[in-house]
Amino acid sequence: MSDSQWSVIDIGVAQIGETRELFKRVFGQPLSEALWRWKYDAGRGAAVGARAPNGDLLAHYGGTLRQICFRDHPALAVQIGDVMVAQEGRAALAHKGPFGMVVEAFLNRHVGGAKGVVLGFGFPNARHMRLGEKLGHYVQIDTVSELSWHVPRRSDLSEKVATRLRIDVLDWAIPSTAGRLDELWRRMKHDLRDSIVPTRDASWLRHRYANHPEHRYVCFWVRSVWLGRLLGAIVLRSHPPSVAQGPTATTWELIDWVAPKVKSEEMLLAAMEVVRQRGGTLLMGWFSSMVANSFTTSAISTKEACTSGVTVPGPEGRFQITNNFSLSVSDLRGRWWLTGGDTDFR
Repeated sequence: MSDSQWSVIDIGVAQIGETRELFKRVFGQPLSEALWRWKYDAGRGAAVGARAPNGDLLAHYGGTLRQICFRDHPALAVQIGDVMVAQEGRAALAHKGPFGMVVEAFLNRHVGGAKGVVLGFGFPNARHMRLGEKLGHYVQIDTVSELSWHVPRRSDLSEKVATRLRIDVLDWAIPSTAGRLDELWRRMKHDLRDSIVPTRDASWLRHRYANHPEHRYVCFWVRSVWLGRLLGAIVLRSHPPSVAQGPTATTWELIDWVAPKVKSEEMLLAAMEVVRQRGGTLLMGWFSSMVANSFTTSAISTKEACTSGVTVPGPEGRFQITNNFSLSVSDLRGRWWLTGGDTDFR
């Protein structure tokens, strides 16, 4: 296959129909126009595609912009998503095949100091990570694990939570909500100053959870019973019963929270109590190694969900965060604070 047989294009509103069709062919489920706009519209993201000689769109590679922070240095990153190649193009997964073409084009056009985007990060499965590394585009920096906890109907744990924590529904319509979330984010950012953490301010949280066009998330404030102080905010999502769990089992996912790292265990306990009160039997979540290690309550199961990787650094071999501050690949390994909420598909 010669390069001239294929063409690489930028994907925008004019290609929504083709992108949705390709998504359904690759993943077997629809991509609504509302979800596409939530991800990419209004400058929130960018994407490129590869056309076959007959003009069909057979490959796609996209990403949404995301602020990250390390040691009080903010930087702009892009969270990679919607990586797809139709069956007709998979026979040529070489450097200049459809996959290699769209990855290379995306990185050249949308990542790098001149574009203002320091790096790309994402959640590929093991196969795609190996392929990305082979092509010289990705570097694995962590493993994302799925942890699960059994939630009993009544236990000493719920009594313990009741004496320590007060849990209230978060109302996005209340004017003070944004200020409270921003203050929690400031505390979280300070506590995680030696970690790479994607921004969780009120603006991002509202777009991610309150304005999602398809998923319904429930958010709660977590306060100290004794002091009345706001400790954090948690985000959960319910999942329908699975065949393996039985028709009456209800699984909830701890999608995200905003709180200092030292309060992670309280956020987990609060989430378990919410699930118990709503009749759930299992709590699970996706976490990078740093997040998983912040819990002291043992999970009943742990399994690898996916890998976590970043795009390869520039010719200097370093990611330039600011004019006077850069990071190497080794600086990034195991230092990312990531939950399921940092994906675009949970």
